[in-house]
Amino acid sequence: MISRKRFNTLCEEWHRDTCFHSNPDVGLNHPAYKEIVAQGKKILPWVFDRILWDDRTHWITFAHAITGVVPFPDYARGMVPLMKAYWIVWGCENGYIDPEKTNSDWCLTNSQLNWERLHGRPDATRELWNKRDEPD
Repeated sequence: MISRKRFNTLCEEWHRDTCFHSNPDVGLNHPAYKEIVAQGKKILPWVFDRILWDDRTHWITFAHAITGVVPFPDYARGMVPLMKAYWIVWGCENGYIDPEKTNSDWCLTNSQLNWERLHGRPDATRELWNKRDEPD
């Protein structure tokens, strides 16, 4: 397994070299991306740290490549904050994230997502999404 320092270096290389490309293949074919994904599930806690605390890029891409999981419903595709929230719930439920380390905003999001799962009401999440930019 690579060290945490090596992981962080690879993340920085990947971000630096791919952040201005609109073609996803550039990121998916980058050597740093391939090296990170090749490490497998053992580095998922580090990937989830990036998902939680680094908003510069789409770290959920790594989580999907490593796990093969798509934890969000189809209507959430393209809504990166919502997709990220579903990944955080999945990370908590599968032991890759300590729920105590998430902030209160994510706890609120997690509650909403769990309510939605129980009651099958994606409209409630869509309503919250549509109101996200409205002033209080």
